[in-house]
Amino acid sequence: MEVGEKVLNFLDLTIRLLPDDLDDGLLTPVFSVYQKPTYTGLSINQQSLHPTSHKFAAIHAAVHRMISLPLSSSEREKEIAVISSIAEKNGLSINVPTLVKRTILRRSLNQSRSDPAFAEFSSSHFGGSIAIPASETTREKWLRLPYLGSSSDRLASELRRFGYRVGFYPLTRVRDLSKLKDPVPVIDSPGVYLLTCSCGDLYVGQTGRALSKRFSEHRTHFNKLQKKPSASNTSLSAMARHCFHQSHPFDSVHASLLHRCENGSRLNRLEEYYYTIKNVIESRESNLNMLNDLDVVFFNSFIRFNLNYK
Repeated sequence: MEVGEKVLNFLDLTIRLLPDDLDDGLLTPVFSVYQKPTYTGLSINQQSLHPTSHKFAAIHAAVHRMISLPLSSSEREKEIAVISSIAEKNGLSINVPTLVKRTILRRSLNQSRSDPAFAEFSSSHFGGSIAIPASETTREKWLRLPYLGSSSDRLASELRRFGYRVGFYPLTRVRDLSKLKDPVPVIDSPGVYLLTCSCGDLYVGQTGRALSKRFSEHRTHFNKLQKKPSASNTSLSAMARHCFHQSHPFDSVHASLLHRCENGSRLNRLEEYYYTIKNVIESRESNLNMLNDLDVVFFNSFIRFNLNYK
């Protein structure tokens, strides 16, 4: 605070230095909640397809902040009015004063139960019949699911009976509404790709780099086989070995991106998925061959057995 100044806005607080009732010439700090002049109070509207917990998150956060701050009774009443107006702007039906009282009571109960004297008190007065909820003694099991409306709420209620908590996420996000960056060309994107030979045989692969770089490596392997045929081994590209042994021109090989994806376990699962689709559905219906090595694509021996002998 500057010398001579008596008001300071710091983060979400307004600190004022005011005379106290002691008349001792000293100033006492008084706190209030600070909001920028551009703050509109808009959050997630009641009509939005979002979980209820998301819609009321701004309200609960504002209540917890108000309770945690050393506000005077007048400042607390002002903040309750502000929170009520925020709820009204977003179409949320909630009694903020009642919510404040319940939150304060819940905090007091949690603090008292964490006191070591609580166990002794409950044992002597209630025979130890006050049980601590399972959530405080065991690790909760969580599931992450998309939010689809009231049916998702009913599903969460049913899963709660079996000890599962559900964390919902909305289907639409702000980043899905517009793309500010220039689109990346498909040939420069990572993910699961498909190579198609001129004879129709297929190869499904994955890359965490640009598809153009991975495709150039296939071509390099083919050129290496042409210069040194004895170098043919399983470490080289399956498509390159196929084109070389069948005398097919590699320039006729077509590369396409099946699914854009970065590095990670998800990329492995997508490669398994698209290989299964191409092998079981497409290639077997048209009598085409898949050039992939199953031991490389599938880590599960049961899946490899079924695809080999099905």
